[in-house]
Amino acid sequence: MSGKTRHVLMDVSRTVKRVGRRHTGIDRVEHAWLCHLRDYGGQVLGIARFPWGYALYDRSGLASLTDGKTPNPKRRASTWGLNRLLQTMSEDWLYLNLGHSNLTDRMVTALRRAGIGKIVAMVHDAIPLDHPEWQKPETLPRFRSFMAQVARADTILCPSAYSCSRIRHHLGPQKTPVQVHLGLTAWP
Repeated sequence: MSGKTRHVLMDVSRTVKRVGRRHTGIDRVEHAWLCHLRDYGGQVLGIARFPWGYALYDRSGLASLTDGKTPNPKRRASTWGLNRLLQTMSEDWLYLNLGHSNLTDRMVTALRRAGIGKIVAMVHDAIPLDHPEWQKPETLPRFRSFMAQVARADTILCPSAYSCSRIRHHLGPQKTPVQVHLGLTAWP
């Protein structure tokens, strides 16, 4: 996040739902970014989607997550209250989705309506599209829907050159994913 300091709204839907569970590679990526954002100079909030609606977390809530604890939300909204929850966002904000969760048409539309400056999404791999024969029946349609929203992002991140090439293959030449090297961080 170079240049102008932006405020960050990180989607933590996956991390909140997986507190206390065995950690996957995607969980470790989200954890590393949460740790990085602890010392970030701009404002940092987290957002999570639940069956009942959405929760917004401040830095103390995000710190609880990095410690493996369930955070207390700063604000909550019903499913239909998402636009109101995001109304304080502006072009100075960046939405960061690293976990393949909550990158939905509803979320992307609400972010655009709120005037958020940039939507950044990470796609870890394209295995469901590259190997549909390895997937559960419900996985492929869900991943295609996710990729349709990824195509609406301003920036697409991938953890490897190979993943970038596969994502570019599936989204077409108009989208150029950016490779970000993942670091190692100890899990609490």
